[in-house]
Amino acid sequence: MKKILIVDDEDIIRFLLVDVLTSDEFEILEAANGREAVAVIENDFPDLVITDTNMPIMDGFEVVEFLNKNNYASPIIMMSANNSDAYRQKANSLGICHIVIKPFSLDEIADLVNKLLNE
Repeated sequence: MKKILIVDDEDIIRFLLVDVLTSDEFEILEAANGREAVAVIENDFPDLVITDTNMPIMDGFEVVEFLNKNNYASPIIMMSANNSDAYRQKANSLGICHIVIKPFSLDEIADLVNKLLNE
């Protein structure tokens, strides 16, 4: 069973993503901020990370930097309301494979996750 880590400080976003992604194929892990995400990753390495950018304590870019430093090679989906060129360049430089701009459709996320984990 493939593991997906959802990282977002907004409970409703996590709840909706868990709801749409829960299936017999995926085990869903959750974190409310980057520090919690790092703890989850250290204990239970996920096959895919979906993370928000702006969060308290430790943001999404810091989570990705931690993953890169520890040779994490699985896909990362970054969620953000920021669609600027500078944001996209920073995300691309860190190796984030997909950026999903808020507001997004849950079907869009589900399709992307299925594509990434079932290739």
